[in-house]
Amino acid sequence: MPARVYLAIDLGAESGRVMAGLWNGRTIRLDEIHRFSNGPVHLGDSLRWDVLRLWAEIQNGLALAARKYGKSIVSVGADTWGVDYVLLDRRDEMLGQPYAYRDARTNGVMEKAFRKVPRSEIFAQTGLQFMQFNSWRRNRTTPNCSTPPIACFSCPTSSTGRCAGRGSPSLPSPPPHSASTP
Repeated sequence: MPARVYLAIDLGAESGRVMAGLWNGRTIRLDEIHRFSNGPVHLGDSLRWDVLRLWAEIQNGLALAARKYGKSIVSVGADTWGVDYVLLDRRDEMLGQPYAYRDARTNGVMEKAFRKVPRSEIFAQTGLQFMQFNSWRRNRTTPNCSTPPIACFSCPTSSTGRCAGRGSPSLPSPPPHSASTP
């Protein structure tokens, strides 16, 4: 059986990579296709993800994978910071670079929330751990926008949506030679 190739986009806090998993029906072998640096950037007094640069790196990795494995590629998946999100307007345009989970704008928000709703009730409703970077706290601190957001995509959803040529955010479409799945 010829190897089937499954691509993975992995964005971590300090680096990103595009990996290929080659499955021959019995074993899987991993091949690192492309690795690149990552990290939040200072924008004003906030920490943001430079998603435009990251998208260019992802496209580069997918193009390299397409050249190496061609039609053997059967899927693309993404793993990124699950607590970060991209806001879109009515035209599917990004409303700024997404805040990084390490941004200080959420300092003290958890304590304020507990004064309004007991910790035990929040846990009973959500089952979430109480951590500085959880999305339920962060989206309460998103600054007002002149254009109100109408959609919010997690970073993994945003990445895989773009690879498939659908959904958010307003980044360039993948090049025709990239390995995207419908």
